[in-house]
Amino acid sequence: MAGSIPVSSLVAVLIICIGIGLFCGTGYVGGNIVFDAFNDTSSEFVLLATGNDIASTTPEPEETFVELVKKVVKPVQISILAFSSFMVIEVVYFLFQAFMATAAINRTEYSKQVMLCGNTCWTGVSVVCSYLLTLLWVFILLGAFYCFLITFMLSSNPDPTTINWATYGLKEREIQLSSGSGDTFVKQMKDAYIMFAICAGASLIVLIGMINLSMSHSANLAHLKTAAYWQQYNERRHEDQMELSSYTNHGAVNSTRDIPLNTYQ
Repeated sequence: MAGSIPVSSLVAVLIICIGIGLFCGTGYVGGNIVFDAFNDTSSEFVLLATGNDIASTTPEPEETFVELVKKVVKPVQISILAFSSFMVIEVVYFLFQAFMATAAINRTEYSKQVMLCGNTCWTGVSVVCSYLLTLLWVFILLGAFYCFLITFMLSSNPDPTTINWATYGLKEREIQLSSGSGDTFVKQMKDAYIMFAICAGASLIVLIGMINLSMSHSANLAHLKTAAYWQQYNERRHEDQMELSSYTNHGAVNSTRDIPLNTYQ
């Protein structure tokens, strides 16, 4: 905090906004690539019979899994856009609250003025919200890293025509693609894992900014409590000075020579 400008909160909000922009853009584009990869090759997916399945010359089309992926991607993209918009609004509120808390610290310490938005209650709410969002971004980082890991493993598959989904914890049987479709699918997965790698890095940037912002709000709350104690001290000192001044101005004794001797007996 430098003067009336909360520098630490300002830097944290700037870091968060940069991270949110990268997270929103790369997450949405990565989702589009995954959707296109499964949509373009959906007719080429076939399920190989294994275990107790009855083998047949014509493999059964794997429609359920492909359709599930296509149905999940779009809601995830909408959630990314909605949550990113919410985060922008939230960090603007955090920055506003940081400015109000900074002003309230100075006013509370040296005067009796009380600010509505910068008081201890609102700053405490900001502290709780910032810590909850920090915890949420930990899970978002793990999710982004998981998407990166899956797409990276798919892009590194040595045989693109046969994908063992059990390796990725997604399926218990193998899915086979035609040679041309397999190469296209792997190429799209390479583009997707680059996007998700940037998305995971952006999530880490936001997480660092949220940690910084949480610490700034916690410091503001501690300063507000300390300022309240200083206000009480200043009020009592002012009352004592007024009482002493009033006592002196109304004929109080100024030296011990005017005090009767029997006072000390």
